[in-house]
Amino acid sequence: MSLYPGVALVTGAASGIGQATAISFAKEGCARIVIADVNLSGLRETEAQIEKEYIPAAADPSASCEVLAAVTDVSDPDSVQHLIDQAVEKFGRVDYVCNAAGTYTTPLSHKSSPGEKARRVPWR
Repeated sequence: MSLYPGVALVTGAASGIGQATAISFAKEGCARIVIADVNLSGLRETEAQIEKEYIPAAADPSASCEVLAAVTDVSDPDSVQHLIDQAVEKFGRVDYVCNAAGTYTTPLSHKSSPGEKARRVPWR
């Protein structure tokens, strides 16, 4: 697969599927990648891996990949808006989005109380 060298935005990019997706965007030729997560140290790790493997030496700037790392909490609408604002300010647009951010909790069961369900499901 080869991508148009546009701008990709990946949430949950500090680890797991999000990190692998961000790295895949770089590998497939995406010119600019915005990586977002609540975990700053994980973002820095992803950014370093992309820069090490997919940002060529200054001798070949035509194949470069630029990365913007942004600490973002996708459960907070203001944080998400700030992420979008940062991406558009730096790169002018966003062409691809992958939302891989998530949390793991024990599943709700039919025995869960209505109060437990209300605490686990974000009602906005």
